[in-house]
Amino acid sequence: MSDAAKTYVILLRAIGPATHKRMGMAQLPEAARERPSQTGVYFFSDTSPDFAWLEGYGGREDVHAVEKHLVVDFTRDVAKAGELVRLIDKNCVASTSRSWSSVSKIAAAARPHDNTPT
Repeated sequence: MSDAAKTYVILLRAIGPATHKRMGMAQLPEAARERPSQTGVYFFSDTSPDFAWLEGYGGREDVHAVEKHLVVDFTRDVAKAGELVRLIDKNCVASTSRSWSSVSKIAAAARPHDNTPT
């Protein structure tokens, strides 16, 4: 299996309906409801990512740790959030991100195939 395929499988498992439901019940930023395409969700290969570095982050983006994921309200154009993206890459190793609207669509597509208790 190619690396891209492995990443996609991990992403589908991470965004399964149970995870999506728990994240939805968590206190997501208002942006996830109001601007889902401008709210990013980061998924990490590390099972216990260390988010301690967030305490010192003073950028414009609103960043929330939800379970082992980061939910980011890109309060402006995502392309202008380079500093945050570099910090995530530096501090959290391997990751992938999707918009909240994409996460919701992937979770909905996976729901009929999910056997995980919620």
